Amino acid sequence: MSNAAGLPQPPANSPSQNPTFSGTGYTLGSDSTPSQPVSTGGTPLDMGRMARPEPVRRTLTIWRNGFTIDEGPLFPFTNPESVEILREIRMGRVPRNVAGVQMGEDVEMRLVKKENEDWAPTMAARGGGGGGGHGGAFVGHGNRLGR
Repeated sequence: MSNAAGLPQPPANSPSQNPTFSGTGYTLGSDSTPSQPVSTGGTPLDMGRMARPEPVRRTLTIWRNGFTIDEGPLFPFTNPESVEILREIRMGRVPRNVAGVQMGEDVEMRLVKKENEDWAPTMAARGGGGGGGHGGAFVGHGNRLGR
């Protein structure tokens, strides 16, 4: 009963046996952004290579009294939360709120060892100098209020 309709069976290596998708897909839209078509522009194998964005680069510096990520604040070794964050990083996972990355982004973590030095805040971390700690460049993101 394998060929009940009398039609020839496709060869085992035919494209109909290939489980990968190629063609056009659509992004999810929202109230303010319509759905957009997304074409593969090549074979699924090519898309896997093209779709990978550059990894986000962060620098983890190990100090005698804790660690920092880029020019951020000190995560002291005396704080259990800091120790847990470092444990996650050693396991290959970087907490998003610590490294400032989005879900699913690849992170390239560079390690700098300064274990014979204590961490001291830099000018950038202190707010750029005079003015009572004000006047440095804004770091972070904001939200628009109102219309």
